[in-house]
Amino acid sequence: MNADPLAGVYRTLEYLAFGRALERCRFSLLDAASTAQRILILGEGDGRFLARLLAHNPEARVDVVEASARMLALARARILPRDSPRVRFFPQDALRGLPPITYDAIITNFFLDCLTAEEARQFIPAAVQLLDRQGCWLVGDFHLPDAGLRRWHAQVWLAAMYSFFAVTTGLRARQIPDYPLDLSRAGLVRQEQRFWRWGLLTAERYGFASDS
Repeated sequence: MNADPLAGVYRTLEYLAFGRALERCRFSLLDAASTAQRILILGEGDGRFLARLLAHNPEARVDVVEASARMLALARARILPRDSPRVRFFPQDALRGLPPITYDAIITNFFLDCLTAEEARQFIPAAVQLLDRQGCWLVGDFHLPDAGLRRWHAQVWLAAMYSFFAVTTGLRARQIPDYPLDLSRAGLVRQEQRFWRWGLLTAERYGFASDS
């Protein structure tokens, strides 16, 4: 997937399609990362979440992985000069090039839906290895409800979006992978979940099960 062609207009496209709903989804669980000292963001996009996170948590050091060079440039431009020393950008795909660090929080906003089922099965266990036992994994993403009008509504939107991004970015995925199952198999449990837009959008917090 190459998001460079859409980087300059992505925010406008997002607002036209969803208004502020995706932003509300991204930002809704920020408090869960308010005391994290080391944070990993995978697939940051244009930097709106990063800027909000840095303002919300003035102590955290943040590593950002984003494959799109143009998205990275937009994200860098959103950072205040005083915050630059505590952010590192990694343009490599997925986890390649990351230092061997344990993170207090891993954040994937509208990133896991870009993975094929096989990519998710390989990627998620490797990423979980970077998470501290007391840490959290925060997900903001699209969601397919189980049944009824909500499911039909989501199917229509998801089919349209996957087709659009396949043409414009070369996205290979065609449906949301079963990332909750992959996270569960890697040892994490869902601790919180919220929905928007008839269940099309979800924000979730995962953590390791208590050892007690």
